[in-house]
Amino acid sequence: MTNKAFTLIELVIIIVLVGIVGIYIAPKISTKGYEGKTQATRFMSNIRYAQHKAMVSGGLWGIEIAGKSYKLLDNTTEKKFPDAENINITVDKSLNIINSELPDNKVYFNFLGQPQTSTGSLLTKDTNFIVNGYTLILTPKAGGIYFQ
Repeated sequence: MTNKAFTLIELVIIIVLVGIVGIYIAPKISTKGYEGKTQATRFMSNIRYAQHKAMVSGGLWGIEIAGKSYKLLDNTTEKKFPDAENINITVDKSLNIINSELPDNKVYFNFLGQPQTSTGSLLTKDTNFIVNGYTLILTPKAGGIYFQ
């Protein structure tokens, strides 16, 4: 009868070799490629949050964009997003609005979830937000937002 198993020395050698390989591979694993899309997804989620708050409360909730940051508005009062440490949320690279009917970079939602300007007029065309190179499109009527 023969026992077929690894000896303790063989197991230690394998563990040491895996550790040495791990030392060289671990620093090369990076998540930097995901940060831009993560921030774009967070922006999209925050727009949906403002839309939801407007529909539930029956009032105007929206987002104001200023440079590379944005904040939640309850009519004209600044509020914190549930996942934010500060009132302003900043993105890494860029936050731009194109094809916009928003003269003051504020988009509000009415009780039906329809996007509108701060003056109360409903949006009639798509508004494109470019967050860190990712394009998000806010559609009029139902106010859906999605990646292009």
